[in-house]
Amino acid sequence: MKKLAFISFASIFLSLFWGSEKNSISLSAEPPSGRKIELQLKLEPGDIKSLNLELETNSTIKAKGKTVVMTMDLISEMSLEVIEVSKDGVHLIKAKYLRLSINMDGPVKMKFDSTDVFDLKSPMGKMIGAVIGKTFKVKISPKGKTLGFFVDESINPLVKQQIEQSMKNFTIGTTFPEFAVDNGDRWNSSLSQNLNNMELTNNSENTLLKKRDGIATIGISGDIKGAASGKSKGVIDIDIHSGWIKSGRFSSTFVLEKDNQEIETSMSLILSGGEISKEISKTLPGAFKEEKAKKLQTTGIFRINKKGALVFTDDANGEKYYGFNRGVKDKVGDLIDRKVELDARFRNRNGAKITFMTYIVSVEEIEN
Repeated sequence: MKKLAFISFASIFLSLFWGSEKNSISLSAEPPSGRKIELQLKLEPGDIKSLNLELETNSTIKAKGKTVVMTMDLISEMSLEVIEVSKDGVHLIKAKYLRLSINMDGPVKMKFDSTDVFDLKSPMGKMIGAVIGKTFKVKISPKGKTLGFFVDESINPLVKQQIEQSMKNFTIGTTFPEFAVDNGDRWNSSLSQNLNNMELTNNSENTLLKKRDGIATIGISGDIKGAASGKSKGVIDIDIHSGWIKSGRFSSTFVLEKDNQEIETSMSLILSGGEISKEISKTLPGAFKEEKAKKLQTTGIFRINKKGALVFTDDANGEKYYGFNRGVKDKVGDLIDRKVELDARFRNRNGAKITFMTYIVSVEEIEN
């Protein structure tokens, strides 16, 4: 229960205080171009988008004269399918977790990755892994405000509660202004939440820094107030045509005081968004967790196909295996287009047109 409470706590801060890369973030705007643009969400029914994040936190906890350090790395990968768009531009979106990975160290230790079949079999894995492949719906206004959400009733009640708490402030990085903007124009946004009688608010000033090649770059500077106090800063790139996030990088530091405890936290967050093909979305990992993983011990080559997907071709029979999750991609690293010796795990799903590589035990380049 304590582990779940901490995950929920981190998720709330994640949704409230977009936190980024350790490198400095510049919020300097280019000169006005003389051409204003209107920023808004403009997706079409049937569009399927991705929203991925990588979060790092480092917290110093002071209580009863003792000081402990807790770190957490969290990875989340989601698909979001547009179900319908109303006449006034409200988007009904079906969201699904494709991957969750959590690595905590400190007073509470935990390591879980939904792409690892062994982790899924653990007690914690069975609970958190229950989220993978489940869907919930979110309503988003054309200006990026969350208007409501609906969670699958079949999800474990404890996990369902975590999703509901974190989804209360679901956002694609910021909200858009009600007026057209040019470089240097500013608007304000605010996110707030009450968690266990802790009032948390982040008031942000947004600035259009530049617009180039169909991308609008927005700088965000926020003040964290309430039970926690601190600062946040970030930059996000938005596709002007669709209003969907392309990428984002954020950083924040804040101090929380509760029950004679002081928690000082620094956060870094990287966001990325993109488009997922309908064919791939129907067979994405998540429905595989009850199926037995199969061994793949062979030689072959990893390549990136025209759609940007990682594909391994087996030398023995020419079979292709698709690697979508971050764990597989991280293992492959810079071994793209090189012959390798591979020990991996994969899963098939009846009716699926592609085979998914879910886990890599080892991969080594074969010297010529």
